[in-house]
This record gives sequence, structure tokens and C-alpha cells, in this order.
Amino acid sequence: TRGKRNRTELMFQVVSFISQASFLLNSYIFYRIIYHAQATLARCIVVLETTNRERELMSRKQPPALTDFPHHWHTTTRWDDNDVYGHLNNVVHYRLFDTAVNRFLLDNGLLDFRTGKNVYLVVETGCSYFAELAYPDKLIVGLRVARLGTSSVTYETGLFRDGEAAAAAAGHFVHVLVDKASRKPVPIEANSRTAFETLMM
Repeated sequence: TRGKRNRTELMFQVVSFISQASFLLNSYIFYRIIYHAQATLARCIVVLETTNRERELMSRKQPPALTDFPHHWHTTTRWDDNDVYGHLNNVVHYRLFDTAVNRFLLDNGLLDFRTGKNVYLVVETGCSYFAELAYPDKLIVGLRVARLGTSSVTYETGLFRDGEAAAAAAGHFVHVLVDKASRKPVPIEANSRTAFETLMM
């Protein structure tokens, strides 16, 4: 009877040991599964974040360089160019672009707004801003022609702080040559086209 009881106790201890060992083994396996799952998830998150940052950088418009423009017009800011936020108001950027283009037209004899029969009118404009500018910054406006049509000229412009290679702002606008009286488009003459072609890259 005592031997039978000892065998029963021994079997019970063996079964208990096996149960505990099985529990510990299953716990270890479960722990390893969870550990590897967490590590894999962390790697996936890093890859996704990196991909999103790269996609954002690729989609974000980058400022043009000064060397992208064949024509440079040097100017300066004025006291009243700054707004209440202490930087150039966005209206000033458009005024500078407009002035640079018309300065080119006047210097090359392409525009006589007082006595000429034809004038250039702006039909489209836009601007992207990359950095702040403020008085008393010295400025450079870069100018190039992106497209030359029968009656229209599409300009691309960059606004640079003097001494910096990347634009603080980049703009574009479209001029259409029209008869001053009728306001109807007229073809751009050959000598004007030759001048505009010097601004194409």
C-alpha cells in the first residue's frame, strides 16, 4: 500500500512538473512571439515615417536658385514695405516682380506705355513664399521666360536677399500684348521675341 502511494505521489509530482514546464515553455514562446511582433511593428513604423518624410520633401515645392535666372535686377526694400508682422507684406513681392519685368521691357525698348499703340497686360499671377524678407534687406529679382506665345509671355521670377543663393519667394505671371485702344491681343513683333528669347533657359 505504501509503495502504491509513493508511486502515486511520484506520478503526481511528474505530472505537476510536466504541467509547470509546459506552462513555462508556452509562456516563453508567447513572450518571444510578442517580442518579435513588437520589434517588427517598430521597424514598420520607422519605415513608414521615413517614407512619409521623403514623400513630403519630394512633394514640397523647393525654392529656385539665383543661377536659374539669366536676368537679375538689383533693388532694395523701403521703410514702409514691412507690415505689422515685421516682414515684407505679400503685396510687396508682387510689386517687385511687376517692376522688374517692366524695367526689362523699358530698358530693351519693348514697351512705350505713354505713346505706344500696344501695351502688356497681366492676365495671371501667383507666388510661393519660402523665407521672410524685411527692411532694410537688399534684394535681387531673378527673371526668366518660361513660355513665349503668339501674344503672351509667361515669366518666372525669384526674389532673393542679396548674397543668398536660394529664393525667399518665387512667382510667375503672364503678360498679353494688346492694342491699347481695343484691348484685343496682337502678335509680339520679331525684335521683341528676340529680346524675350534671351531670358529663356
